[in-house]
Amino acid sequence: MSSEPRRGPSEDSFIEVLRSEVRAGTENLGAWLNHVVAAGRAELLVELEARLRGLEAYFELRHLPLAPEERSRLVTRSFAAELRVAGAGLELAVAAANRVVAVGFPEIRQFEALLKNQMRRQTNLDYHVGKILEQPTPLDSLTRLLEELDDLGILLAGLGEEAATCQAFLSLGRSYRRGLKECRYIDMLLSQRFKAQLDRVDNVVLAAVVRGISGRAREAVVVALLYLHRCLRYLRLVEHDLEADRPLRHHLVLFALLDREIDDLSRWIQSKLVKGRLDERAAAAVELVVHLLRGEATRVRGRELAGVAAERAAPPIQAKIRRSHDLLRNCFETSIVALAAAFDPAAAPIPARTPRAAEARKLQQDLWGLRAYLIGALDRKEELDPALFVLRLEEFRQHPLRYLMYRQWGEFEGLSGPVITAASPSASRALVWKFIRFLEHLIGEVSDLPDSGREAPLGRVR
Repeated sequence: MSSEPRRGPSEDSFIEVLRSEVRAGTENLGAWLNHVVAAGRAELLVELEARLRGLEAYFELRHLPLAPEERSRLVTRSFAAELRVAGAGLELAVAAANRVVAVGFPEIRQFEALLKNQMRRQTNLDYHVGKILEQPTPLDSLTRLLEELDDLGILLAGLGEEAATCQAFLSLGRSYRRGLKECRYIDMLLSQRFKAQLDRVDNVVLAAVVRGISGRAREAVVVALLYLHRCLRYLRLVEHDLEADRPLRHHLVLFALLDREIDDLSRWIQSKLVKGRLDERAAAAVELVVHLLRGEATRVRGRELAGVAAERAAPPIQAKIRRSHDLLRNCFETSIVALAAAFDPAAAPIPARTPRAAEARKLQQDLWGLRAYLIGALDRKEELDPALFVLRLEEFRQHPLRYLMYRQWGEFEGLSGPVITAASPSASRALVWKFIRFLEHLIGEVSDLPDSGREAPLGRVR
């Protein structure tokens, strides 16, 4: 005898309608995406997603570009500058939505049949079908979105300097997120992080690398690569305005989105790859990706972009936005190369932008390899062999170390020497950890070397 409780007629009806709604909604969303892509306007959808997701991230305090001292007084500081940036981001989201509306939408196929079936069952429409009736197509959801954005814009415009508090900022963020949830197809669009119609990567080298990966690691690597390529597409919005000499302050919204994407991607790699069953070399390469991503995100959020929201002069804003763009672009491209090299050391999916950029990538990998060697010795609780360590340092000095600046060379020698001459195992371990922390810092500083990267083709990303 079955232990499952029997469903009543009303419950069966609800489940059937719910399934029909999900199916019809997914088909309509897919038809809309295909229509926009066929019209050659796929980048409009990417921009709309970037603007909407960016505002979501910008209204989260942890993704705001603030200096440490500003974070220490969130409750008392004014958020007037941040609200002005949010207002500019809102205007761009409205403009992007209007451009997508202009593309149009194909005929509805599933809605009429679904509605007829529901009306045949009962007089009163279920809540979910009522919501479909309000927004039967993505264009109706876009119309609702524009209304929600207009309402939020009015609220923003009505806030005075005295009312621009942290609580008001967070309240507007909650209102914005609720508004997005009310837009049925927009909510579906944003809930699906990657779409087959928009996130295709045409890179022969990466395709070959992925085919050579077995097991669950393959899916994890594919998702990580999609994250990185999507981040590079978001950065192109910044790049276009830099090239056209347009206002740039509103891009703080996009940088907040990139900060959130890096956080999500780092967690994904950490859980799916670093903690997976990878060999020592591959695991070290994947850990380098996480280190680079988190390090550059922290630098951009807490140092490079701090104060840009309130900055009045255009040249400092342009310099900081450009530097942040270059740092993150180089970080994403280096991460793609490092991730591919974790599974195929000979793979070169993205050509270096300059010879110096290739040197910087090699230097970062070698620094991380030296760190991995030291971490491995400590994890195995082995006493560091001075002779072997000296040999490793000599190998390291032959090539990459000469690209370090003079100050960094001196610090390297000053910290590695005591490790070799340590008087006891306990002293040696303490010095090794200090040297490891220096190596981790140095890996981030490599991005500051002159000519770390300029223009080079990435390969088609659609």
